[in-house]
Amino acid sequence: MKNNYSRWILGTRGFYDNYSIKLKIPESNISFSLNYSLMSPYDLYDPHIKIWIIIQYQDEPLKNIALKDMYPMKAGSFSSEMFFVKIGENILKSNKVKGEIKNDQNSISWNLDLNIEKESSLYPLKYLFDFKYLKNKVATPGIISSFTGDIVIDDKTYKLDNTKGIETHFWGRKLPENWNWGQCIDFDNSDNTLFNAYLFKRNLPLNFSTPDISMFHLFYKGKDYYFNTPLSMILTQNDYHIGYWKFKTENTELKLIGAFEIEYKDFLAIKSSDVNHESLFSHATMFGKLVIDIYKKEGWVFRKIDTISTQKGAYIEFVHRYKDPHVELIID
Repeated sequence: MKNNYSRWILGTRGFYDNYSIKLKIPESNISFSLNYSLMSPYDLYDPHIKIWIIIQYQDEPLKNIALKDMYPMKAGSFSSEMFFVKIGENILKSNKVKGEIKNDQNSISWNLDLNIEKESSLYPLKYLFDFKYLKNKVATPGIISSFTGDIVIDDKTYKLDNTKGIETHFWGRKLPENWNWGQCIDFDNSDNTLFNAYLFKRNLPLNFSTPDISMFHLFYKGKDYYFNTPLSMILTQNDYHIGYWKFKTENTELKLIGAFEIEYKDFLAIKSSDVNHESLFSHATMFGKLVIDIYKKEGWVFRKIDTISTQKGAYIEFVHRYKDPHVELIID
């Protein structure tokens, strides 16, 4: 799957490459978020790679665990010819996710078979993924992935058997000024349904900035619906702040009116950096609320046909250049 191949060329300055795995451990209120990343800054410092993991306990936030390991680039590999990422002894590839992180207090290991079942490509044209003038690219090659194997958290083993999760990949030459990314494959009242949403804003010269640019994908009743054409982007309306994102978008077949809502207690903040070392703060959770009203076009009007929702099943992140003071910083 080419959208999982790394685009970094050895020695290139000003480039980042990031992969993530997200899932919920069955029969628990525990989420597992795993991130593999490469950062090659503009300056003369050596590029580095890192891996971090967050275990979030929805009902027991004091038990949350966050671990991070950083390595020099020579300690790993990001392949441009296949889906293969290696950071230290931690492996992510087309059919396997395996590794371990520990410190003096906690130890987490995982050995999972990976099966990617469905892709979500939000960009309207696939060639844009290789178009060098777009400074950042996002892809969800595994919007529906299944995982089988073991996750061990502080000597407690959790068994996964075809557990559904999400695998994402984003890369580029500079991160946006801010972005929202929301995903759901676990609706309470609609089986075999997924939703993928991305919004970003980028700074321009002379203190100008782009308007909000947003793209959406709904898989519903066996059919893919994309809201990513220039017309869809012009008609889309977004209203958001950290913890809330309301959207209204349409294409020639459907109109969607929906909102992500997250309580502050369910958020965790992760600090990272851009290629120029400017700080970024991701406010993220896998326990978000999402409600979408679906309208179908009949003649010249849209008629409501369904409402799909999840109370605690949506993943959502709000990334800004500042941290919301209400959200705990778990990785610095």
